[in-house]
This record gives sequence, C-alpha cells and structure tokens, in this order.
Amino acid sequence: MDAALYPIPPGTLWFRLEVVGNDPRGTVDVMASSGSTVSAGEVALPYAARLTRNDPDDPLTVTVHGAYGQQQVQCRVYLADALVAIGTGPGTATCEVPGGR
Repeated sequence: MDAALYPIPPGTLWFRLEVVGNDPRGTVDVMASSGSTVSAGEVALPYAARLTRNDPDDPLTVTVHGAYGQQQVQCRVYLADALVAIGTGPGTATCEVPGGR
C-alpha cells in the first residue's frame, strides 16, 4: 500500500504534485477536508503543479483518473525533495496529504 514517506512539518502550506501514467491524459481533483475543491481538470501526462492549501492543518486529498480508466496512474506529492505521499492504481490513484499538526 502507498503511504506518506516523510513527516510534514507544522505550518506547511505548499507542495509539488506530480502525476504520471500510461494514459496520455488524466483528470486531477484536489479536495481539502474543509470541503473546498480545486480541480486541475483534464491534463496531459506527465503533469506537475504547485499544490497550495490555505490552512496548514487541513489535510488534502488528490485523486487522479486516467483518461481510459484502466492503465496504471500514479500521484506523488513532495515537500522540497522529500516524498510525503504517493498513490498508485489502475485507472485511479489517490494521494492523502495529512495536516501539519
């Protein structure tokens, strides 16, 4: 099972998101536990972006869907060069970014 690999220091607001997969495109959705949703929409793979949260204690969930829904897809979230979350799956992958408490 994919899991966070590096503890996130308190107060952390931004991360780097990377998405890779065998499909040429995917859909990226980001949801905060507070209920706010940010969607990158359909993107070309591989994809990278800055991921920002307004509250450092608010966990984020990144869900990635491959265009065809059957090929391997992976999301990775980094803090500087440290991998803090990874998710891999056939068609869908989820990265859970914990709050900074």
